[in-house]
Amino acid sequence: MAKCKICKDKFEPKYFLQKACFNPACLAAWAKKDREVKADKVHAIKKRSMKDNDKPLRNREAQKAFNAFIRARDSALPCVSCGRFHTGKYDAGHYRSRGAFPELRFNELNCHKQCSPCNTQLSGNIANYRPIL
Repeated sequence: MAKCKICKDKFEPKYFLQKACFNPACLAAWAKKDREVKADKVHAIKKRSMKDNDKPLRNREAQKAFNAFIRARDSALPCVSCGRFHTGKYDAGHYRSRGAFPELRFNELNCHKQCSPCNTQLSGNIANYRPIL
């Protein structure tokens, strides 16, 4: 004999692992409870994955917006490292790198318009960057 999880009456289960008796009210209550438990599990999984993946996504979006702001702010200025104007691509070059100093990632005083060759090929061209600061 098994005990109904809803009304606590004893009953003879017809199916293996049957949790509720054959009373229609108990079966409906058990089905509703089972759906809620499954929905809670799915919600917890989605929430956990959103929590895990949300911070890097927000950082990337914030970095794109910040870099666009720096390029717009310094649009009339030359490259901070080499001092030349050219038609190539400009980056938002950080004096103290984002990897070594993550707390300075969005600091406006640490970031200036820099031509792509100075920023990528010359690793920021720090020797010429320093005197301009």
